Amino acid sequence: MQPNGDDSPGRELARDVAAAADSGAPNRHFDTSDPARTKKGKTSGDTEWLTPGRFACILAACIFAAYPEVALGVRTFFFRDFGYFGYPLAFHHRESFWRCEIPLWNPLSECGLPFLAQWNTLVLYPGSIFYLLLPLSWSLGVFCLLHQFLGGLGMYFLATHWTQNRFAACAAGVVFAFNGLGLNCLMWPNNIAALGWMPWVVMQVERAWNDGGRHTSLAVVFGTLQMLAGAPEIILFTWTVLAVLLATQMLSLRQKNRLYLKRFLAVVLLVTGLAAAQLLPFLDLLAHSQRDTSYAQSSWSMPGTGWANFLVPLFHCFSANQGVFFQYEQWWTSSYYVGVQTLVLALLAAWRVRERRVLLLAAFAVLSVVLALGDNGYAYQWLRQAVPQFGWLRYPIKFVTLAVFCFPLLAAYGVRWIQRHMPGRAGFYVRWVFAGWGGPLALMAGLLWFARHYPYQWDEWQQTKQNAAIRAIFFMSFLALLPAAFQARQSRLQRLLQIALVFLMWLDFMTHAPRQNPTVQRAAFEPGLLRLSPTPGHGVSRAMIGPDADMKFRTASVREGISHYIGNRLGLFSNCNLLEDIPKVNGFFSLYLREAHQSARCFTRR
Repeated sequence: MQPNGDDSPGRELARDVAAAADSGAPNRHFDTSDPARTKKGKTSGDTEWLTPGRFACILAACIFAAYPEVALGVRTFFFRDFGYFGYPLAFHHRESFWRCEIPLWNPLSECGLPFLAQWNTLVLYPGSIFYLLLPLSWSLGVFCLLHQFLGGLGMYFLATHWTQNRFAACAAGVVFAFNGLGLNCLMWPNNIAALGWMPWVVMQVERAWNDGGRHTSLAVVFGTLQMLAGAPEIILFTWTVLAVLLATQMLSLRQKNRLYLKRFLAVVLLVTGLAAAQLLPFLDLLAHSQRDTSYAQSSWSMPGTGWANFLVPLFHCFSANQGVFFQYEQWWTSSYYVGVQTLVLALLAAWRVRERRVLLLAAFAVLSVVLALGDNGYAYQWLRQAVPQFGWLRYPIKFVTLAVFCFPLLAAYGVRWIQRHMPGRAGFYVRWVFAGWGGPLALMAGLLWFARHYPYQWDEWQQTKQNAAIRAIFFMSFLALLPAAFQARQSRLQRLLQIALVFLMWLDFMTHAPRQNPTVQRAAFEPGLLRLSPTPGHGVSRAMIGPDADMKFRTASVREGISHYIGNRLGLFSNCNLLEDIPKVNGFFSLYLREAHQSARCFTRR
């Protein structure tokens, strides 16, 4: 149920009552004598001005301010998988496109390898036309930024649909677009695309089973687009959330259950059918790949102290390649920081808001963090034993994606609760200051003490301390301004304070760690840099990187970004051979043909 633009008090209250009913919460939990409403029936905070168009402008400005050089085409991303996986695959796709070919097969890697069937190559994703038609060294980076924008806007609409509070939705959109994991995913075109569609799919599929009609058509379109983006774990999390939401709604309402289920299954079948051209080749490749139900391991899981990085981003982290900080023994993401203020608001929502969706989001957030711990959290090991199919997946840290999706929505509910209940409650405000400020700050101080007295091998104490102090300043500033943003007497002042809060959140994310996505001059991706004599060719010879050289490429680092990337590119590291049209014995992909992969490993083994 969306706001219809009518600001009359009666209609606004009716929308809130309907929203509570739609959430499945019992009527006794919805207080129609909302203390946040004045005698005239208006809310204590003006949030209606944050229309979708205005939020879109704010979000676009924030993204441009974060990466102006990428948007303007002066520089582009190159770090880690963007330069060694995403860009080479997009280049090979683009070359095939301009030859009027569908890239079913990649003859340049692993002695030949399926390409479209990899799923994460984005061959059938309609949005790929953007970088197929435009200069690739500019358009692929912008493609990622556009999907970051899509994700933030989708979270805004989803949070508006669930909370009926536009400022809360605005905060949720900024958190989802700029959290540490979202910024890290900019190096994977397929992952950021699937993540960008996630809130849209959740919102529209839920509408589809409730209302049917045109909502079903939109749900099928959004679901198919995410399915074609090719990020299996993110897609799995999306539909898991939807399935549990549907199940709890059917159990709580016990009305029209068959109709809800039929509509949901219809969307699933239509999405599967429309994406069959991608899903069937993928499943066939998976059946003949190196993966099986025993493939998954607990490697690259969240460390036992990984929960501390939600509060102190650099806790037990070290500076690696290009100055980007990583946790020990976990290289999938350089951060999953969502903001201390987001955590506090999420805890407030889980404690005070008695709605079905809130309880589910809180449960998902806790469970996903426990599963991200891998075997150290026990739940992941039990899950693999109970459902052997989870053995196909890799890297338990990926479960944190679900928590990153839930926290912004929980924070939105927390903002809504504060707006409705804090005005006129001085005693509550004092307790809020003590618990909401003092508790997290004390915990952050304790973590700093622990990091100082029990450091790991490459910890950088000074940077960790300074960074945590800045997080604390942002956190205190946000919570100090939040009540004022709702209680200021002048609408103009309220709006300025709300914009200031959004800016604080954005600045917190952009400074919570050294830049996660360094950029480089676009010249680094110019084709044809390498000249070999004789040049390896199909059916004649293939380049091969020995194990010692491969390890040096993985561990060595040059301070200057362009020198680092070009050096690795000239060594045909990872998938850089695709940029030179040079066949190679090995490569870097998610799935390999089982027998061919075993042969390639024999060639490159000592």
